Amino acid sequence: MDLALYVVGAMAKKAYQHTRMVCMVAGLSNGKVIAYFLFDGNCNNSFFESYVQAILIKVLTLGQTVILDNISFHKTVMIKSLIESVGRTLLYSNNVGNRYNQINFITCSTAMLISLN
Repeated sequence: MDLALYVVGAMAKKAYQHTRMVCMVAGLSNGKVIAYFLFDGNCNNSFFESYVQAILIKVLTLGQTVILDNISFHKTVMIKSLIESVGRTLLYSNNVGNRYNQINFITCSTAMLISLN
């Protein structure tokens, strides 16, 4: 199991002293960030399904397992179908241990960079 996904948000400066939320969804494979996508707003069923279809399944390689946490929009029939349609395995987990810590470190570091720019 070498792929997990995580979503992170960071406040970024916007014109006229307003702020906006910048979020990132990405995968982690063999210690490298893959299939990342930055976006404004919140993640929901529609967004996540579009991300999986347009970005994630195109970069998955033979033998990879996708590990998602138990948030409701990860557990749709469409997400499962999309991932399995390319011959990959989908697992759900509340705690992916060291993999989660690696993803958290990378996404939090990215969030800090977004905040500073």
